[in-house]
Amino acid sequence: LLGLIVGLISGVGLSFFRDYLDDTLKDPEQMRNVLAMPFLAMIPFISAKDGDAAMTSHNEPRSPASEAFRSLRTGLKFCALAKERNVTLVTSTLSGEGKSTVALNLAITLAHTGARVLIVDCDLRRSTLHEKFSMPKGKGLTELLLGEIGVAAAIKASKVDGLDLLQAGYYPPNPAELLGSEAMALFIEEMRKTYSHIVIDAPPLLAVSDTLVLIPIADLLILVLESGRVPARAALRMREMLVAAAAPVAGLVISEKSARSAGFGYGYGYRYGYQIEEEPKKPRWHWK
Repeated sequence: LLGLIVGLISGVGLSFFRDYLDDTLKDPEQMRNVLAMPFLAMIPFISAKDGDAAMTSHNEPRSPASEAFRSLRTGLKFCALAKERNVTLVTSTLSGEGKSTVALNLAITLAHTGARVLIVDCDLRRSTLHEKFSMPKGKGLTELLLGEIGVAAAIKASKVDGLDLLQAGYYPPNPAELLGSEAMALFIEEMRKTYSHIVIDAPPLLAVSDTLVLIPIADLLILVLESGRVPARAALRMREMLVAAAAPVAGLVISEKSARSAGFGYGYGYRYGYQIEEEPKKPRWHWK
């Protein structure tokens, strides 16, 4: 009996100690307090192992997840930053937080309004959008920016009316340089003339510098955070990076998944070795 009591006390103590050491961001209020960013939407868990599940806004328009994405669309519509701006960049702090699924379903809900929408997979190191569209991997943004193919060959129509996809293409040796190139900026400017909305699926901020070089071409930035995954220290580091880059942050989208250990891996990892080489720009906006 004594052993049982000691075991129970030890278990409770260990659980309390773990909770005490756990500094991951778990709820909207905590995230807003730490990051000083507006809250846009909370997205329920979506099983995205196959394309049909990932495209929930198209395949299950009456689901709670689809309603959450429509709320996100409405929130962006009334966002003060969104007046006559149509390039939205979606990113996250770490990998696996649901940013690609959020980008995809935001693009779908925008297309459902009758707008013409282009979604661009700028995650050149670990692209997934073609899989979510149930398309084979092929030439895309990489080859377009290198001048190997033209726009007509690079952009593909999807099964969602009004929504086109530019997949990432094959892995280039210099993703950050390619995404930050003049060719990329000129391409986006040209697409503004054709599409009402452009949604960019960008890599996680703490993995590599690729997302930072995309910020100058974006009108709005959405940050996806998984509940119970991102440590406060990582979130604060990400916030500092966005401030230094003068990012036009629209707000937070919380991905409500089951809690898990907050690792920093991203296939190539958080400690990939890339350094941000560009000088920080003076912020165009300020957090409190």
